[in-house]
Amino acid sequence: GGQARLCMVIGHDAFLRLTEWHDPDAIFTLAHLVVIARPGYREARSQALAELVANREVDSVAELMARPGGRFLPLELASRMAISATDVRARLAEGKSVRYLVPDAVEARLFARGLYQTGR
Repeated sequence: GGQARLCMVIGHDAFLRLTEWHDPDAIFTLAHLVVIARPGYREARSQALAELVANREVDSVAELMARPGGRFLPLELASRMAISATDVRARLAEGKSVRYLVPDAVEARLFARGLYQTGR
């Protein structure tokens, strides 16, 4: 119902292009947005993105869950490998290996279905 707490989780690189999505404001009417940054990745927000998330940012999960939706929580998770879905897709499109960037089963499925690969 209208009081369910839903979160959409995306990577920071996708977040930076959020204003290019169809009706990005609608996301906040349906859910919270949690953005996962790669360690050390600090690209500035565009003016349009800053306006989209203005007054929505919170600092904790408790603040996020205080309302059914409409908030934005940036997170930086500790990781030894900074892996980006955008980079994985680009590597596939260029015919490069993604071994060790995704689990073996995911790699097999991507190749079996020709996903993100040019010329297939």
